[in-house]
Amino acid sequence: MDSQHMTSTGTTQATPASVLQLSVFTTVKIQSVPGPAKYSNFPVWVTLEAPGAGQTARAPIDMVAAVDVSRSIHDNERLEQEKASVSLVIDLLLPGDRLAVVPFDEDVAKHAEELVDMSDQGKEKARSTVKSLTTGYGTRLSKPLERAEQILMERGDVERAAFIILLSDGGDTSILKDKEWERTDTSVLRDPKYPVRTFGFTGHNAKTMEFIATRTKGTYNAIDGAGNDIYHKFSGVVSGLLSKATFRLFSAVGLEAQLAAVHPGVSLVRIESREQRTNISDDGRSGSVRVGAMKAGETTEFTVYLDVPEGDAGMEAMEVLSIGGVYTQGWDGKRVGYRRGGVASLSYQKQ
Repeated sequence: MDSQHMTSTGTTQATPASVLQLSVFTTVKIQSVPGPAKYSNFPVWVTLEAPGAGQTARAPIDMVAAVDVSRSIHDNERLEQEKASVSLVIDLLLPGDRLAVVPFDEDVAKHAEELVDMSDQGKEKARSTVKSLTTGYGTRLSKPLERAEQILMERGDVERAAFIILLSDGGDTSILKDKEWERTDTSVLRDPKYPVRTFGFTGHNAKTMEFIATRTKGTYNAIDGAGNDIYHKFSGVVSGLLSKATFRLFSAVGLEAQLAAVHPGVSLVRIESREQRTNISDDGRSGSVRVGAMKAGETTEFTVYLDVPEGDAGMEAMEVLSIGGVYTQGWDGKRVGYRRGGVASLSYQKQ
């Protein structure tokens, strides 16, 4: 019979978000396969590939958005502009990032604001909060600034990059006085730790917004205009802000590849790997390879040998092995998993 090479490649691609992930490639090659017969010591070549030096991911960040809902914000549709702008922030943030929304008028909201992970569920929660915002009473800018500082200072992982953004019309001129920053000896505003990026929308008081930015070593941004121009300006500034966050290369320690037979009749027989500890379960249905450490651009390979049962008549292919695993991210010590996206399939020659 003629020699035939049958190849199947499954890939779990790195997700260019706040997490860098391994890619998994599987290749099966056998010869002289007339149909779905039984095979012993059937080899599957597995390659794990780390993202290269040209692939980086932004480190996760924490952001507090202080949103002015005072009575004056109702003028010139500023509240709707603010709500749409915070929604843009939610869209720009990535899983692993965290956001706290702090609405305020003459005081901050009574409920306890918290940093919410920007997972799909977290984003929906944040959007719901923003959508529910309604106008209140007067304005006191020191209140949300103090609350934002407290939220960030109370984090358990204060090494994460953090930002405060303030969306307001700047209607509270009392913030220009030192007493608003030094009301008590314990006020966190006496010595602000986090720069405030202020955003003043159409018709805002530029003096107060610029003063807050200067006092906290932040930046002042006038978001004037109409229609989509406002959101383009705001989005551009926030995107630039996020681009200043730390970017990192992939590195992993404690990397383990986890193997599992897919078809109920398949079993693992042995694993060939260079200087890597391997293990196969007693029932032959699963196994593992302890790879250890990997850096950006590195690859590692091993071969898994399988016993494959006879397939059903007319069968075109059989999924035989899936590959996933876990590792510790070198940059933050977080233990993460990569899903079993690498699946090796045995394809049969048509008769």
